[in-house]
Amino acid sequence: MEDKRFVIKQMEYFSDYRDSNVFGMSPKEILEHKLFSLGYYYDQAGFEVPEDLFYCPDELIDQFVRKKGKMEYAAVDCAIAYYDACEHIKTEINISHIENGVRLMSVTETYIDYSVKIEPKAVIYPNCFIEGDSFICSGCVIGPDTKIESSRIGQDTSVMKSVVLESSIGANCTIGPFAYIRPHTQLRDKVKVGDFVELKNTIVDDGTKIPHFVYAGDSEIGKACNISCGVITANYDGKAKYKTKIGSHVFVGCNSTLVAPVELEDNTFIAAGSTIVEDVKTGSLAIARSHQVNKEGWVEKTGRMK
Repeated sequence: MEDKRFVIKQMEYFSDYRDSNVFGMSPKEILEHKLFSLGYYYDQAGFEVPEDLFYCPDELIDQFVRKKGKMEYAAVDCAIAYYDACEHIKTEINISHIENGVRLMSVTETYIDYSVKIEPKAVIYPNCFIEGDSFICSGCVIGPDTKIESSRIGQDTSVMKSVVLESSIGANCTIGPFAYIRPHTQLRDKVKVGDFVELKNTIVDDGTKIPHFVYAGDSEIGKACNISCGVITANYDGKAKYKTKIGSHVFVGCNSTLVAPVELEDNTFIAAGSTIVEDVKTGSLAIARSHQVNKEGWVEKTGRMK
């Protein structure tokens, strides 16, 4: 099958479709109107469909016939027809990616939007949903069980069992399983984001590791940091949100809370279990927890000894 939409040309393809309007509608609006075609659309010499067959709702048929003349079409006029059209077009898109060099493990169990761009040699496992204006670079391994929406995934990055929304991930990163990358997050190169990590509106620089059970919102994290298990940036005070700034080569110990606005400068250490409310200067160790008190004999005295 020959499909112009999925031919790589200088890291960019399908631009004719994405950048044009048809009947005053953008491609996104066309898709929202449940219009499907085996070809692509552009507004150069009117409306053109390279293939012979397209699908559209009943209410749009007259409009297309008036514009183009007699066309072969299939009306999407019920739930079954809508499902059939979706399955047909999904299969065509997925096969086009395979022919373009993408290693798609399952045609039937993968959903890829019209507007998604995937470079050859990327690997897509089953049960993935790649939507919006997403770009998957060569060498990536996506899935299984992953959703990516309007995001860029850099070369040789793996994203497993995770959700990435409106964000940018650099090269050679490891994401997941069970990571939640929320909008406006930027991960640079060689970043590790492990299981049950949630990032929102956060920049993470090269080589930083966030292995598990972390929430970072409205934050900037420098290079080669280690953000340990259970760390939270407390960015919301009930009225407004504030930023946390973490420099490079910073170690944040387990179960620490960084109460924004706060800044940890380069080469600082945060002791495990600390609640940090003041800035920490370069080269400092911050300890913000109460002293441990051991009461000897307390178990026996209180009748709890077994």
